[in-house]
Amino acid sequence: MKKRYLALLCAIIISMAAVLAAGAYGKYAVLAPLGLEKGLKLPEIPFALLADDGLKMRIELARELKNEPPTEAPTEPPTEPPTEAPTEPPTEAPTEADTQPETEPETEPPTEPVTEPPTEPPDTEPAGNTGFGPPEHRPVPNPDVTPVDDEWFSDALFIGDSRTEGLRDYARVDGADYFCDVGMSVFNIYGKSISDWRFSNMSIKELLSSVKYGKVYINLGINEAGYGMEELIRAYSKLLDLIREKEPEAIIIIQAIMTTGRREAAIRPYSAPEKLFAINKRLEELADGVNVFYIDVNELVAGEDGYLPEDLSGDGCHLYAKKHPMWMDWIRAASADVWEKYKLAHGLTEPADATEPTDNTEPTDATEPVTAENPLEATSPTDTFIPTEPVTTGPTTQSESPSDASDGLLP
Repeated sequence: MKKRYLALLCAIIISMAAVLAAGAYGKYAVLAPLGLEKGLKLPEIPFALLADDGLKMRIELARELKNEPPTEAPTEPPTEPPTEAPTEPPTEAPTEADTQPETEPETEPPTEPVTEPPTEPPDTEPAGNTGFGPPEHRPVPNPDVTPVDDEWFSDALFIGDSRTEGLRDYARVDGADYFCDVGMSVFNIYGKSISDWRFSNMSIKELLSSVKYGKVYINLGINEAGYGMEELIRAYSKLLDLIREKEPEAIIIIQAIMTTGRREAAIRPYSAPEKLFAINKRLEELADGVNVFYIDVNELVAGEDGYLPEDLSGDGCHLYAKKHPMWMDWIRAASADVWEKYKLAHGLTEPADATEPTDNTEPTDATEPVTAENPLEATSPTDTFIPTEPVTTGPTTQSESPSDASDGLLP
């Protein structure tokens, strides 16, 4: 009898532990992405029982955020709005209404609202994702800057999820490395072992410690869009800190989360454009404009309603294979714009601007007496001054490598 009771007690304990473990796992792995975990008082799984590094990080971040946000958030908002709001509106509103109540109330109001709204949105949206809706549609970020060539990506690393996999498979740049995988996020990236052409079965920490990169592109966020905003941004910041630590001289480029189509947003509401644009706004704040920069491909792919058009994507999440070269061309143009901003931030443009006019003026003075005797010699300095031949030969050899690389990727 004692053995039976002992066995029954052990079975009850084991079943209770299994139920609690399953409930906790469901809370963090199933309900959390849908935003339904709030209010559930389930115990946290001990780290010894966790096999998912992403769950470990989310629990750590949840513990860190328990103390900081509640102290800062409730103190600031209640103090500022009541002081400013009641003072300004009552003073300004009655003065304007009393001065012209009967003379021009009917002429001005109908004309101003019609003219101002169409002009204001284009001025505010190109600066970035300030709210729901795509930025200004532009074929290139800065038309005044020439896109970079393949040599720019010779020391570049692309970090991302399945979307970056598509970029790697259908628009790969020879010389760049790709650390990407299906379902990769800022939470589970540390437990991934990835292989590429130049490295095999390496974690992100091992790769950044063994290879020196000059540019690091990050394209993450779609798989973790369902988690809390502060938790996501904190995890993203930790990834940036790791890259800064391992690659202190690298230019870090944060890529905005590409929007989704209506079908994808209907299946996963947390991936709707308004949610992604809100996250992108926070990601843009992580860029300091000195060593970390932000680029937004939604300038190219997002429709006027904020969704990914059906002619660009079949599933509403991933671009068609033939559309990835278009995305890569946009990254080339955006990278050139980033390089110009980097040079301005580090004072690299001033010496170039100072030397160019001096070099241009000296040869002209030296060639003037020669051109007076021989008019044909006046054209030769201009032709030899622009180094056309050495510049054109480089890109021709580089343009062949991507085609060879793409042919190698196709079965």
